[in-house]
Amino acid sequence: TDGSSSRSWWVEVVATRASVARCRLVSLHAVPLPPPAAERAGGVEFLLKAVAAFWAHGEGGRADTAALFAASGWVPRAAVGDALCRAVKKGEHVLARALVRDAGVDPNVSSSSFGLRPVMYAASQPEGWQTIDILCDLSSDVDCDAEDIGGQTAVTWAARCGQPAACRRLLARGAAADRPSNDGMTPLMWAAAYNHVAVARLLLAARADAAAVDRRGMTPLHWAGGADVAALLLRHGAPLMTRDAAGATFLSNPC
Repeated sequence: TDGSSSRSWWVEVVATRASVARCRLVSLHAVPLPPPAAERAGGVEFLLKAVAAFWAHGEGGRADTAALFAASGWVPRAAVGDALCRAVKKGEHVLARALVRDAGVDPNVSSSSFGLRPVMYAASQPEGWQTIDILCDLSSDVDCDAEDIGGQTAVTWAARCGQPAACRRLLARGAAADRPSNDGMTPLMWAAAYNHVAVARLLLAARADAAAVDRRGMTPLHWAGGADVAALLLRHGAPLMTRDAAGATFLSNPC
């Protein structure tokens, strides 16, 4: 049969024969068949289909499957990186571990035009602290201060999404607490804006600047979205009378 038919047959085996041993055979035999451009473009869908086929075999089975296909080279590296980001977003810790440890996927890979990295996706999730630990324990190259297209770091995403556990893990691993994004907003400003008091407290303990100003001249206190976070900022020396670019102070429009 021609290469295209062979590929289709192997995909069918993966989809219908739920067995890690069979998947090993598929992976080994699929390597010599270079996928055409159309299949390479849809490589991540192929990989996720393969993983889904082994869902009933427990976390170890589907992680092993994903690692085998990723390591085979049959699925394009960009698609494998996208699969890692998707796994992190869905809280698939075992799958994320397999992709990094066994398949050698770069833990700093970016999956979108916005420059989002796995550690950023993890920082935005309730259980993302576990993924942060996994990624950082597996690779010393994880850049916790990497920036997306808007200049936002993983700490910024933890602050925006109100994830104190993720924020604590990132800070413990040396991430900057006070790095501004392209618009000058700091993680503390985001925590203040959404009244994420627990995250704001962590950032202030890590010496985030309560008097920082963004490109509009606004401080964390200007951004305060609730009385609790405003009180916390004031206890940490946030200036009450700083005027923004429009001449307003916190007192002009208190939360």
